[in-house]
Amino acid sequence: MKNTKDSNYKKILGFWGEQQVDCWMQSQNWSVHEKNLRIHGGEIDRIYIHKSNNKNYKMCIAEIKTNCIYSCSSINEIFTEVGIKKYIKQRQIKNLYKISENYHSKGITEIYLRLFIVLKRKNYIKIDKNISSMSAIKVCYEHDNYYILSITPEFTNINARKSLLEIRM
Repeated sequence: MKNTKDSNYKKILGFWGEQQVDCWMQSQNWSVHEKNLRIHGGEIDRIYIHKSNNKNYKMCIAEIKTNCIYSCSSINEIFTEVGIKKYIKQRQIKNLYKISENYHSKGITEIYLRLFIVLKRKNYIKIDKNISSMSAIKVCYEHDNYYILSITPEFTNINARKSLLEIRM
């Protein structure tokens, strides 16, 4: 049986994380186009649009994960393959890819796929710059009590993947 208190907390935390990413994206001149878009096989958390003056626009299709961190070791673990596995499900990344193909077939050529991880800090914890500079995970924004991290997935048709971020299509 599911613990409803725990389930409600996770929903509230997830909603809060999505709001933080929405605010940060808006500060970067992106606007929310779709929220929690239901598709066959799941849901896409956000689709953002960045319009330019020449009527062309860019699209960012995003999955957003939120978690609380309590120690330096837990934040540094995120930058490892084991840590990435906690946040990335291949089905979700494939859904990002499928929806991007759908928009691409409609003529939208600049489409970015992102996985955002919002880390709410319970203590003042810093990300080691040496670790983050050597990772596929980039720090987008640092606030007093949270980080927004970004991951760009890669797609391949080769059986042997080099990393968890390479998704076989």
